[in-house]
Amino acid sequence: METILLVEDDQPLASHWQEALEAENYRVIHERSAEAAIDVLDSTRIDLVITDIVLQSADEQLRLSGGLAVISYIALNLDPQPKIIATSGNSHSTFVVRNFSRMNSLQALSKPLDVEQLITSVREILATERSKTSQAKREIHDALHSRMLLDVLGATDGVWDWRIDTDDAEYSAGWREMLGFEGNDTKGFPNTLSAFVERVHPRDRESLWESVNQALSEGTAYVYEFRLRHKNDSYIWVQSRGQASFDAQGKAIRLVGATHNITRRKLIERELAISRAAIDNSGDAVFMANQQGEFIYVNETACKRLGYSREELLGMTVPDVDMDVPSCEAFSNEIVPLVLDRQYVFKSGTHRCKDGSVFPVEVATTLVRSGDEIILCKNIRDISERREHEVAILQAKQAAEQSEERYRKIAEDIQQLNDELKRSNQDLEQFAYVASHDLLSPLRGIANISSMIREDDAENLSGSSQRYFDKLEERVRRMETLVNDLLVYARAGKRKEKPQWIDVGQLLNEIIELLDLPDRFIFEIEDSLPRLHTYPAPLRQVFLNLIGNAIKHHDRDAGTINLSASQRDGFYLFKVADDGPGIDVKYHGKIFELFQQLESPDKAQGSGMGLALVRRLVKQYGGDITIDSGKGRGSVFEFAWPRVVDENTGCG
Repeated sequence: METILLVEDDQPLASHWQEALEAENYRVIHERSAEAAIDVLDSTRIDLVITDIVLQSADEQLRLSGGLAVISYIALNLDPQPKIIATSGNSHSTFVVRNFSRMNSLQALSKPLDVEQLITSVREILATERSKTSQAKREIHDALHSRMLLDVLGATDGVWDWRIDTDDAEYSAGWREMLGFEGNDTKGFPNTLSAFVERVHPRDRESLWESVNQALSEGTAYVYEFRLRHKNDSYIWVQSRGQASFDAQGKAIRLVGATHNITRRKLIERELAISRAAIDNSGDAVFMANQQGEFIYVNETACKRLGYSREELLGMTVPDVDMDVPSCEAFSNEIVPLVLDRQYVFKSGTHRCKDGSVFPVEVATTLVRSGDEIILCKNIRDISERREHEVAILQAKQAAEQSEERYRKIAEDIQQLNDELKRSNQDLEQFAYVASHDLLSPLRGIANISSMIREDDAENLSGSSQRYFDKLEERVRRMETLVNDLLVYARAGKRKEKPQWIDVGQLLNEIIELLDLPDRFIFEIEDSLPRLHTYPAPLRQVFLNLIGNAIKHHDRDAGTINLSASQRDGFYLFKVADDGPGIDVKYHGKIFELFQQLESPDKAQGSGMGLALVRRLVKQYGGDITIDSGKGRGSVFEFAWPRVVDENTGCG
């Protein structure tokens, strides 16, 4: 049985011809494009090729390429070569007839073409002696190398003829027009190989010549896709096909071929690749099914969620995974008409995994048309987490409703405690005032009596009596200090002022002026101290106590106190550092407690409440205070204070 390759893009006409030829006991292979036809010629022995000259192209500006590309490929690549019938609605034109008359191995038939005429031509050609094949090959080969065929093919493709080992090359008008030049502009695009090479994209040159050299060394057809620079300096994608001819010694002497602009195809391929990647990487499962419910595409998410491989799912149907679709018949008779009517259908349902487990989904089904075929695209969203979340919210709401009364009662307890605490604080403050008055009055009386006795009976007092009076007055002084410090501690945090912007450097200068400083003490105050929005009194009290302690407890009459700051989050970290005797690490926790002194009562100059007051004030404003010290190496107190104090809360 003889095999015929029918290359025709008119589907009804091709079907009519194929039926008639098969009735004559010919085996017919039908292809709609030159590319597909060439693939068949590479893989199948063909006795006769019937090809349309005018094949529809994806680029409507390129219409006169398909059949001639098939003919050229046969002439250059196949041995033995099949017979050829060229058909065209334009074959009656003078241009086509004149050129095809030079190709004696071709038979040109004009459309419209009746079946009887086609069958007759096929019979006659297949009955011709095989000996004519070689002659046809030579004539077509010569024609391909002639300027005539370059002009014919050049109407659609860029045809070129390179004489190997030289810089000589010929380019068709179509080649130049493909790159934006006039067809006869040999000055803008000379007939040289270097003119071509210069326009190949730099990243494509090496691989292009590897393909060319392989074709020359192996005697095979050269096919390659690469980029060429257009006259406007943009780049276009092209596909180039060629075949070398060899001399009697087997040396390649010429390389002839055709180059086609495939920029649009490349853009479409890129868009398809991007779309495919976007769909495959989508968080939702995507299925595409035909009207019979058979899967024709699934994305990677669908495979992972259901536990099937892509190959497994492509052999399955919608009812295999969708528990709400009982059968393919139900899908075809119910789902498809609904989508056709509405174009979009949204519903909730349940899907089944390979391991038998199920999960809730939302399914959005849309309609896609591909020619005469109707495809349903199903976008599947797993809503398991949402359902769990909804259940959790419902349970939480129910729990909240059940506990609302209990929470309300707790709030009223809390309120009662706040009221009691407020009253307690008021009572404590009142007690502090009363206690201070009641304690200070007799202390002042004792001090006055002591003073009068010393003045009235100074001559009669012995040395030991004088010392007793000194101790008595010192005890009274210390008791007054203790009472006053207790009052300050009790009142700590009772704000009677509004927060304001404070220049810390200026505040420190004012504090230093107020202190009774030894002449030989040096204060180092950092220039870049910040501005704070805070209550002045508590911050002043903190600095007064820390600086006062550094002076009071210094072991020399000369010393240095350093004041600095740094920022962290919404706080400033202030450091008060001295070069005094330092504090042993074992006492670091003790010094911030009430009434704690490291000196004996007789030597102590305070009540032991200064650092306790500092810590209380610092913590009240959201900060903390730490010490870095050791015996004989000075002390560094660091405390955090908010950059901006909220007037309502009192904190940063």
